[in-house]
Amino acid sequence: MKDTIIKKTLSLVTAISCVAGIAMAVSATEAVEITEATFPDETFRTYISEKFDTDSDGFLSESEIDSAREIVIDGKGIKDLKGIENLTNLYRLYCDNNKLTSIDLSANKELSLLYIENNKLSSLDVSNNTGLNGISCANNKITSLDVSGLKELESLEVQENNLAELDITNNPKLKYLQAYSNKFTKLDISKNPNLILAYTDGEPFEFGFDYDRIIRYADDNNNLLSISKSVELITGLEEYDGILFDLDDPNPNENVARIRCGSFSKPSVTGAGDEEVKFKVSDESIAKIDDDGNIVGIKAGLVTITATCGEKTAVRKVRILYMDLTDETSFWYVPTYYLTDAGVVKGYDKQTKFKATNKCTRAQMVTFIWRLAGSPEPEGKTCKFTDVKKSDYFYKACIWGNENHIVEGYSNNTFRPKVVCARRHAVTFLWRLAGSPEPETTSNKFIDVEAKDYFYKPTLWASEQKILEGYGDDTFRPNGACLRRQMTTFLYKYDKFVNGKG
Repeated sequence: MKDTIIKKTLSLVTAISCVAGIAMAVSATEAVEITEATFPDETFRTYISEKFDTDSDGFLSESEIDSAREIVIDGKGIKDLKGIENLTNLYRLYCDNNKLTSIDLSANKELSLLYIENNKLSSLDVSNNTGLNGISCANNKITSLDVSGLKELESLEVQENNLAELDITNNPKLKYLQAYSNKFTKLDISKNPNLILAYTDGEPFEFGFDYDRIIRYADDNNNLLSISKSVELITGLEEYDGILFDLDDPNPNENVARIRCGSFSKPSVTGAGDEEVKFKVSDESIAKIDDDGNIVGIKAGLVTITATCGEKTAVRKVRILYMDLTDETSFWYVPTYYLTDAGVVKGYDKQTKFKATNKCTRAQMVTFIWRLAGSPEPEGKTCKFTDVKKSDYFYKACIWGNENHIVEGYSNNTFRPKVVCARRHAVTFLWRLAGSPEPETTSNKFIDVEAKDYFYKPTLWASEQKILEGYGDDTFRPNGACLRRQMTTFLYKYDKFVNGKG
């Protein structure tokens, strides 16, 4: 007789008498016996018994298995997790600082979080765990890890292993990666927009005592990338091939060339023969020609570059891109560069980064509107707001905005410049800038905007002016923070549809 590891509970469902005899229907419910055979590691077995065998009968019933959602067994000296395959509803596993040499998670398809740092694993198979949101398997001996099927993966910590390669090109949601001290020499993050933001929008800093070999990039939105300095990053933000200057073409080239801040392009010239070509940049604070003849992007903006050879000239417009805004398909791409060229929007870090997901403050909002209006001198010379100083960049903007009834302060005579500008504030400011016009429509398509709201008319007006679209669920989300990418889009559409520009 084979070892008993399953208990069957029999229940009589029905009995029907008939001429031929009695028919009986029976159903069986399987339960897992908690023994050395099913859970070989004594410490793990004891944990399972104490944690999940709530009726203390030595078996895990179906309901007890279903309730086994989280295991926390850090630092217990556990060598074997055999038996975990029975816990098919397991959602979180915390098993750091143990002595595991292998682990089979193929049956744990509901697993979302996996923490197995500081063990002795040489391999890890998560191909069946497609719902994983976070993996932390640092400080093991893992030589390969396939995460290609983990579309929901947001956090991955694989530092201090023996990975010969790491492919994260199929993990578009990944935003937190620590992967230093492995054996791979290249890492492609071109399909990981959050990691690219960490790299371009965040600040690089050397990491602790390993400053000579580890560097981290972290931005304001908790995106983090931590790798060895020796690893070559593939970002998709490649340097730009030669910008063509055709000295023999009498027609100017109207195509705008692009170079990212910090990148360069070697100009390509036709029609010069062996003669020397000289270049002149319209604004050398935006781009310059270096000693090697390269066009170098310094800060975001638009310049005109003229190539001259004898009596011949060729002129090209070159846009220097923010490091974190190179994708022309981004909805804020055109608005941002339009307003940058107009001097309405300024970037961060010496005009090299836009930081699209930063929240727009009241100070920034009133300044953007003031600049869009042409930066007019206010009539007054003093500001009534007690928290606005003459040295503040938004000082004149606040006085002007208040004089024109675009921005109002609070009851205690404060402006609160650092308060985040909500979406309702943004449309109200723009509506007031337009002179507080009556909307033509009386139909409100937004289910979260009511007639009693102070921003009711501004919202209807902004919608009919094509400034505001709202969300796919017919909401405006008035209390939502207005991000910089949204603010620039509102301003651009205002200038286009209200002012007739853009």
